[in-house]
Amino acid sequence: MLNTSGDGRSSKVHGVPQKEWKAKQDTDQLRVMYREGPEGTPFHTLLAEGFADGPIDVCACVSWEAGLYKKWFPQYNLPTFKIDQSGSLKKVRIGEEISLVRLVEDSFLFTFSLILSLL
Repeated sequence: MLNTSGDGRSSKVHGVPQKEWKAKQDTDQLRVMYREGPEGTPFHTLLAEGFADGPIDVCACVSWEAGLYKKWFPQYNLPTFKIDQSGSLKKVRIGEEISLVRLVEDSFLFTFSLILSLL
């Protein structure tokens, strides 16, 4: 499986130190990690890596149409969070893409990065 979370060392974004990744789930099919944002901010980053088991057209839609997540996901009072921003960050190569989905819940902002690879 991909290891986007790096080697466990904390990183810096624009000179601001980031906290280390904490694993929530780590299996051979799925890895879910999170980290708190810079000190004094309500930001959290969620990283989910895994393999999609389904038809190629469904997997391609999940990867290539991240910008439409806001339209797909219901924007009601339940669930309490809403999609604030979504889109493709980088096309690594054919069949592999890094996407961003930003969720907002009351005073918290969660950034959810999708690392999708079609093999």
